[in-house]
Order: sequence, then C-alpha cells, then structure tokens
Amino acid sequence: MKFAFTIARRFMLGGKGAGPSRLTGWICIVGLAAGTFALIVSLSVLNGFEERVTSRVVGFEGDLRITAIEDDIDLMSMLNEIKRDQFTVDAMPYRERKGLISTGKQEQRLVTLKAIEVDRFSEFYNIKMDENKKGNEQSIYIGQVLAQRLNVGIGDDVQFMSPVDYSGQIGLPRRYSGKIAGIFRAEVLDVDDRIVFIPMVLGERLFSRKIGI
Repeated sequence: MKFAFTIARRFMLGGKGAGPSRLTGWICIVGLAAGTFALIVSLSVLNGFEERVTSRVVGFEGDLRITAIEDDIDLMSMLNEIKRDQFTVDAMPYRERKGLISTGKQEQRLVTLKAIEVDRFSEFYNIKMDENKKGNEQSIYIGQVLAQRLNVGIGDDVQFMSPVDYSGQIGLPRRYSGKIAGIFRAEVLDVDDRIVFIPMVLGERLFSRKIGI
C-alpha cells in the first residue's frame, strides 16, 4: 500500500524541483475533487427528486391496478379479497373513459373522466385540495390548471359527455351535469389539466359500453 501511494504521489506531484509538473498535479487533484463533489450532489438531488415524484404518483395512481380482461370475472369479489389482505392499506373501484367537459360559457376541454366513490376522495387520494365541499352524487373534482382554462370555481355547474357512449338508437352522446365540489393540485405530469373525477353513479350511467371496473 505504501509503495502504491509513493508511486501515485510521484506521478501526481513530482519530486523536488519538478516545477510545472507539481502545479499540474495540484490542478488535477483540485479538478478531480470538484468533479467528485458535483457528482455526489447531483446524485443526491436526483434521488430526492425521484422519491418525491414516486410518492406523488403513488398518491394519485396507487401501487396496483387490476383490470378485467374478460367480462365473466367478478371484480367486486376480487376487490373484497384484496381489502381483506393484511398488507392492503386501502382499495377502491373506478371506471375511466375519455370524455368532454364543458361550461355554460361554451368553454370545452377533452379530459379523462374517472368515476370513483367521491365520498372517499380525500380519504383515498393523497392530493392537495384547495377547497373541498362534502361530496354527493353530483359532485365532481377537477385540477387547478383545468379550472383556470375553463374559468370555473367551487360550486359552478359543468356538463360532461363521453363521445363513444350513445343513448338509445338516436346515436347522440350521453350528457350529464355536475357541480364542482373541489379543485385539486396533484402536480404530477398533466393530471391537473386532464383528469376529472366524477361519482361512480354517474359513471355507471355514462359509460354504457364498458361493464368492467
């Protein structure tokens, strides 16, 4: 070990009277130390950022999604089994579909309608909420960015429809109304601009072409 240290020291700093080689050696040492320090700081920042993003995504999407491939699968019994598992913190069914949301001011946006049990919204989702009224069968929750684009706030009425679901033989899309009960700030990707939570009751009426949960 001493021999290797001596060789390294000789090459880095040179001997007595080395002149410019000694200066070059010190410059190399300082540069290497600065580079190592910068690398350590960068890795620490990235690790912290990754942990924060992961916690936000998990707080919104959960750790696991279960989707039925075949219609004969009883998802509700499967959900009850999952809830009984000792390692399960919580579980909740949902339905999802692309749709259109509009206001009385003729503002419209293409969004993803997510039907959930709205009375458990704050209990299940770890999302920041600016304001929140008690949920009911007409309550919907939208993101902060989407609320700004539509120019709406808490208590305003909106309409939403699913273009792929039709009512009867007329062929017109199903349309329902709801009242904004909360504006959330997920701060994950484009969630604040694209996701709208609606009651499961309305989701069952609106998503006529999808049986599974």
